[in-house]
Amino acid sequence: MGDDGVGVKIVEDLSSRDLGPDVETVCGGTAGIAVAQHFAESDSVVVVDAIATDDVPGSVFRFTPQDVGLHKLRSYTSHGFSLSNILFAASLQGSLPHVIIYAVQIGDITCGFDTLTAEVSAAVPDVCDMVITEALKLAAEEPSQLGEPRSSSHSVM
Repeated sequence: MGDDGVGVKIVEDLSSRDLGPDVETVCGGTAGIAVAQHFAESDSVVVVDAIATDDVPGSVFRFTPQDVGLHKLRSYTSHGFSLSNILFAASLQGSLPHVIIYAVQIGDITCGFDTLTAEVSAAVPDVCDMVITEALKLAAEEPSQLGEPRSSSHSVM
């Protein structure tokens, strides 16, 4: 899996930290459509994943689906159902929460390589801190600012 597993590593690290009672960590891994329920049940979702751009490995990006037109992107994934598919389905059902994405530039995704490269590994603590700050900020906002309240307040995946 290599650097493609950076999102899983970050969510695992966040799972052991206190994010407050209204924040749930969910390891989506390669679950694809199985994580869609969290989009329907949450006021906000913070997604952490790997990204492949021309930037330096370990670079961190923060954006929303609206910033990059994620609903219109074609996403090729081995997971079977991509984030853009999940967001599109949620929007069709009227259950799209406030979504923020943190993405870490990958360096190596060699199959069978189960550790992160040094550059990507070095970004993990910083991304964890960024996500914690984001989650606490979102948890402090009134539900009316985010849309209709749902059964679970906020998810980090």
